[in-house]
Amino acid sequence: MLQKACLVVELFDQTLREIAQKAGHSKVALKSAMGLTMKNPHNHNMWNIYQHFATAEDGLNMQKDEGQSAAEFTAILCDAYQRTLDLLEKERDEVLASLWKYYDMKMATHVAGI
Repeated sequence: MLQKACLVVELFDQTLREIAQKAGHSKVALKSAMGLTMKNPHNHNMWNIYQHFATAEDGLNMQKDEGQSAAEFTAILCDAYQRTLDLLEKERDEVLASLWKYYDMKMATHVAGI
């Protein structure tokens, strides 16, 4: 049974490739247009978590100053994040763990409120 299923998948894949080639598109583009692709969820990104914590009222509450560009404010956040990453390993790991905990708590609160 498994062999038969594998043959069906192989034939389907080959047929998609041929159709895509005739249409001048990639097989991936064709599968996407057909709704046959599934986007994997992204893993947590510590930089994104840090930005959220840095700007949250119950976090560091860092705010963009009046007249300050988004690029300038992002540079300030980057510097603060880099200082966190430059901490000694044990202290850095503790800070990053607390950021994960903060983020997980915020997401749990957010989901519970939906």
